[in-house]
Amino acid sequence: MASWSATCSVRMGRNISTILSKMTAKVMSRDSSAVNLYQLLPSTDQPTTDLYGSSMRIIERLVDDQYVVPYPLRRSDFFAELWQTTAKLLVVFDERESINTCGSASEFDHEFSLVCQFLADGGKVLLLLNSSASTENTLNPTSLGHLLSAPRVVTPPLESSQWKWRIHASTASVPHSRILVGSPDETRANLVITSINPLDSRLDSLRQGLELLHIPCRSLTSHIHEKPSNSVTLYSMIMDSHNTRAKKALSIFSEPSTLAGLGDFTHAELRDCSTLSNLPAEFDWLGYRKNLNTDALGKNLIWSESLGSSWALCESVLEKIPPHSGLVVVSNRQTQGHGRGDNRWVTPSGQAAFTLSLTLNPPTYVSPRSAVTFANYVTGMQHLVALSILLACKQLIAERLGALNGHQCAFEVDEEFLVNLQYSGPQICLKWPNDVYVVWNESKQCGDVSSPSPNCPRSGKLAGMLTRCSLGGDKEANFIIGIGVNVSNHMPTICLQDLLDRVCSKQPSVISTAEVIATILSRLERLVSRTLHTYGLSWAFELYTRCWMHTNQTVEVRSNKNGSPTFGRQCTITGLDSFGYLLVRDNETGERFSLHPDGNSMDMMLGLIKPK
Repeated sequence: MASWSATCSVRMGRNISTILSKMTAKVMSRDSSAVNLYQLLPSTDQPTTDLYGSSMRIIERLVDDQYVVPYPLRRSDFFAELWQTTAKLLVVFDERESINTCGSASEFDHEFSLVCQFLADGGKVLLLLNSSASTENTLNPTSLGHLLSAPRVVTPPLESSQWKWRIHASTASVPHSRILVGSPDETRANLVITSINPLDSRLDSLRQGLELLHIPCRSLTSHIHEKPSNSVTLYSMIMDSHNTRAKKALSIFSEPSTLAGLGDFTHAELRDCSTLSNLPAEFDWLGYRKNLNTDALGKNLIWSESLGSSWALCESVLEKIPPHSGLVVVSNRQTQGHGRGDNRWVTPSGQAAFTLSLTLNPPTYVSPRSAVTFANYVTGMQHLVALSILLACKQLIAERLGALNGHQCAFEVDEEFLVNLQYSGPQICLKWPNDVYVVWNESKQCGDVSSPSPNCPRSGKLAGMLTRCSLGGDKEANFIIGIGVNVSNHMPTICLQDLLDRVCSKQPSVISTAEVIATILSRLERLVSRTLHTYGLSWAFELYTRCWMHTNQTVEVRSNKNGSPTFGRQCTITGLDSFGYLLVRDNETGERFSLHPDGNSMDMMLGLIKPK
C-alpha cells in the first residue's frame, strides 16, 4: 500500500476502528467553529497535473463561501498537525500516475495515519482518486480503487467493528462514477471517496460527495458568474458636526483612485446622509445612535450593503486617515473578508463586520512597580480589543438578565463587574491572542482546559479581530482594527443571538448588528481610556487572563533543529508578559519564556505551538 487507490478498505476500516476503541467521547469533541476546507497539496506543494487544479477549482465554485473557506494545505503544515481543529473538511487527491510511481512509501504511511486519526476524531474527508492512474487488474479486490472501478459492485463484508463501508445507492451501477462512503454508522458520512476522470469534470459527482458530507453548497439556481454592478454606495453619517477630523476622513473616500477593498465593484459613490429619511433601512441607524456612548469613536460612520473588505478599504488609506477621526466602516456583507495571516474571514448575513480607526497616545498613568513603555501599550492593543468584545457581549447579557439594577447607564458598569458576571449556561471566553469563543463546559470554569483532552469541549468561535498600526513618532500610534462578530447568523459556528436565547430564555429579545457594534465601540473607548489614564496595562491584562481559556493549560512547544521540527517541550501557560505575549513555564526545567503570536504557528485548542 503506497497510494490511496491501492489502499485496502478492510485494513483502513480496522485501523480507524482500533483508534476509535481507544478514544472517549470527550476526546472526540470537535470545535464547532471550524469553517476551513483544506485541500492537501502534493509532496511538491504544487499541483503536478491539470486534473488536480481543475478539481480544486470546481470545489471552490461549488461550496457556499458564506459558510466554508477553501485553503490549500501545504504538506509541511499537514504533517505538523496544526490544521485538525479548524478543519470542516479535508480534501485529499491521489493524483499519482501509477501505483509503481507513488513516491515515498513512508510519507504515504504517515499521510494514511493522520487521515485515519482525523476520521476517528470525527473529522470529514473527501478523497478523490484518479480513475486513469491504474486499471482494475492492478488492484486488490478490496482496494479503494477496485471498489470504485470494478464492472460489478463488490459486496463482500467489508465492515470493521466500528467502521462501515457502503456504496451510495444512486451511483452503484456505473464504474468510476460510484461514491464510496465510510462512517462509524450508517446514518452519516465521514469519508466520501469518488473517482475523477481527466476527460470529465465530474461536477455532479463532486457536488453529491460534498452534500453527503453536509458541506454547504451553492444553490443550483444561483448565478455564480453573474456580473455585479460597477458602483457601490457608501452612506456616511457624522454625529459630531464640530469634528473637523471626521470631515477630513470622509473626504478621503471621495477619491476613487485611492480605494481598495471594493470587491467586485470598480468605484464607490460617497453619499452624505444628514437626515434619517435618507438612510437605507438595511441598517438600524437609530439603534446604533442609541447604544453608542463615546466621545469620538464610532461617531463618523460609513455603511454599505456590500463590500469586498472594510479592512482592505481602510488599510488602503491608513496613512491618510487623521488621528481621532472616530471613523468606523460597516457593511452587511463582505465578499473578501480578512483574517490573521493569510486567513480569510467568512461574512454571512447577520454578522457584524466592521473596521475602525483608533489613535493611541502615551499613557498618563505611571506604574510604581513596572517600567511599562508606550510600546507595551501598542502591542497590547489587540488584547484590549478582544477584551472589549467580550465585555460588550456580557453587558448585553447582563441587561437582558436584569443584572444591572442600580446603574442608570449600562456603560457606567465597571469592567470588573462584567468579568465577574455569573449566569447559568455557555460561557464567553478569550482565546489568545485575539479570538472570542463560546464554551459549553458548564462543569468547569472557562479558563480550565486541563482535562485529558486539550480541546475545549463543545466550543464555537463567536468573534475575531485583527489590527495594523502606523506610528506617528514616539507619541502617536494610529490603528485600523477589523472586527467580525457572529450576531444573528446561526451558521457556520455560533452566534450571539443563540447565546442570548439560551441564557436569557425568560427575557427573549432580538439583537441587531448595529446595537452590537455600538456597544463594542463604547466598551473599547472606555477600556482604552481607563487603561491609559487610571489603572495601567497590567490591570487590563489581569482582566484579560481572568476571561481566557488557557489557565494552567499544558502546551507542546516545538522548535526547529537543522530545519526539522523536534519533539516538543511540555510547558504550562502561566500568563502574559508585559507585551501581551504568552508566558509559559517548561514543566521539566522550570524555565520561563515568552511566545510571540506572529513568530509561531499554533493551535491553542490542540495545545501545539511551533516556529514558523
